[in-house]
Amino acid sequence: MKRSILCVVILLVALCAVACGPKREATEEPTVTPTTATVTATPTVEESTPTPTPTEVPFTPTPTEEVINNDGVPEDSGCFRIKLSGNKEDHFLTTRFCYIESEKYFLLLDKDLDLPGDFTKQMDMLVDALEEVSGLSYIPDYKPDGMDCSTVHFGYDPWREMEYNNKIPIYIFVDREGQNLISYASNMHAVFISDELTSEEVWNSIPIFRDNPYRRMNFIDYYPIAHELAHTITLRHGWYTKIMTEGSADYFAEKALKSLSDKSTDFAESLSHQMFLTAVRDNITPQNAEKMFTADYLNLSHAERGDEYTLGRMICIYLAETYGDSFFKDYAKAVSEEGFPMEAGGIWYNYSEANAIRQAEVFKSLFGDDVFTKFGEWYQKQK
Repeated sequence: MKRSILCVVILLVALCAVACGPKREATEEPTVTPTTATVTATPTVEESTPTPTPTEVPFTPTPTEEVINNDGVPEDSGCFRIKLSGNKEDHFLTTRFCYIESEKYFLLLDKDLDLPGDFTKQMDMLVDALEEVSGLSYIPDYKPDGMDCSTVHFGYDPWREMEYNNKIPIYIFVDREGQNLISYASNMHAVFISDELTSEEVWNSIPIFRDNPYRRMNFIDYYPIAHELAHTITLRHGWYTKIMTEGSADYFAEKALKSLSDKSTDFAESLSHQMFLTAVRDNITPQNAEKMFTADYLNLSHAERGDEYTLGRMICIYLAETYGDSFFKDYAKAVSEEGFPMEAGGIWYNYSEANAIRQAEVFKSLFGDDVFTKFGEWYQKQK
């Protein structure tokens, strides 16, 4: 009996000790919130993989994009290929000799040129337009002889290792000595000296240029380029008189720029700033028109040049109005079949009165024995 009472007392003391023990901090025992059957999902944020910087992304060209590899090109070589963006607002400053290849031509570029990003697009349109208005191809199967541009002013040809095959080599140079160099062309290539494409730094370093701001347009003047490229395209099909060589280049350059004037403000400005004369110093009559044609202005000094351009252009206008737009294509084919030599060295060789007389006979065979008489009558009405 005493033992039972003792056990009950011990049990009561123990229970009291538990109930009265020290209180624990709430943080020591996590509170468990019962889960419910319905759970609202909260979007989870997955840990993202860092995006590589542009320099870490390997270049993989699209199937239509061409990879340009300039590895190992010497510093003094022009075989360094570039490609423009296509955007007019962009500019590319050439710091070395380089080139651009297009479907029908190569642009062989001097140092210190400032090229708008759409320059190649413009040149593509211009070459296509010249072919269209002349009816002549730049001749896909034509391969010019070896060329050397060292006579221009380098002392060597930076593009001597280039293979042009059937494309037109188009050189664009900077007149960095202020020598008033002029553009020119042959059946082999064309050479351009462009004020507008010369870099600001070089332009401002040459007193004759810097001190005469009128020389530089606020647009790219494509007229001289069109004129010289017209020479290259027409001369690849035959040899002509001086009058028809210069006159046809003026005529086709004007027509090409007219056809493109709504495509570019540069083309429109180039055309509007060009002055075309409609009369020469000598009076052309039905009686002397053929004589003026065969004389071919062979005795003009360089300073007196100009009438051969005007008379030739007027002849082209008359022939197009009277015989149709294919007049020059027919003329080129006839002189080629007649065996007139094609000049490989330039457009200034082998002009002679004897050849001009032969070409007058080609004119008569194509357009009638009275072609010069009728031209003289037409010319008188234009004054």
